Amino acid sequence: MATTLSAPTVADSKEKISDPMDTVIPSKEYKWWLNNIDHLITPQRRKVFENYSNIPPEDVRQHIYDIKAWAIRQYPCTGLGRFLNNLFAQSPAYNDIVVRLKNGDSFIDIGCFLGQDLRQLVWDLDGAPTTNLHGTDIVNHWDLGYELFKDKDRFKVDYFEDDMMQPGEKLMALQGTMDVILINQIFHQWGIENQIEGATQLVKLSRDRPGSLILGYQCGVPEQREVVGPKGSKYRPLLHSRKLGRNCGMELGKEQERNGRRNQSCLLGSNSDMIPRKRYGWEESLDGIIISPKIPSFDSSNQKLGQQNRTAF
Repeated sequence: MATTLSAPTVADSKEKISDPMDTVIPSKEYKWWLNNIDHLITPQRRKVFENYSNIPPEDVRQHIYDIKAWAIRQYPCTGLGRFLNNLFAQSPAYNDIVVRLKNGDSFIDIGCFLGQDLRQLVWDLDGAPTTNLHGTDIVNHWDLGYELFKDKDRFKVDYFEDDMMQPGEKLMALQGTMDVILINQIFHQWGIENQIEGATQLVKLSRDRPGSLILGYQCGVPEQREVVGPKGSKYRPLLHSRKLGRNCGMELGKEQERNGRRNQSCLLGSNSDMIPRKRYGWEESLDGIIISPKIPSFDSSNQKLGQQNRTAF
């Protein structure tokens, strides 16, 4: 039976939990902590640290292991080395986004973490102005990003700490101005009420014009279910199935219409693909999937990697 999403009422709405990992007890006993992530330090990733960050080849591995993001939040993307995967650059929309940004469109990365996706964009913009690029997160990993990539003197993107669910002054000022919104690995942290509220905030942030785009990768499972959060957490996130992912995309579309907006594209859940998480370093969770946005109107020859004709960051 298909799940119908509905906006919460005041009576049944739970307290907003924008940052469900803030009370998790630090530990390396969680199954999403891997002591060894050597398999993710691929030749392509090595080139980034050797050629972009100017780290001697013999020091690359230890440099990656020394980054202290786990002490800030015990995110799976940290413990599993997911920040070494470049899923955004593999989106079928990626090449088109680069062209749009070169032509002056605005872009924001919600939950930008270490800033790895923004660095990929700056690399591919190849000298084009970056004044329209923004990154925000509810907790600051930005300084660690400078430490990881050793580029504080040359990586210039507007970053600010903010909460998309309860936006502060900076996010409020950007409402209605974003042409492209990237939100990776965020929605699967929340229950359904907060997922709907998050979708509402994205609509407010996006520009009301044809071509406005919201996209992102979210984790899920073959059959939707709530899961118990890690010890010390205060949430029961709803993990998406392909069907529920599409329903979420439809719900966001309805939210756009409720706000009088009919010209935006949402690739959060509609037209989703399933990508085995094992392919991206989630070996301990064989049934896990990533809900991956795909765009049928794009040339199918570019849909696998979205990066055939460019140099990888």
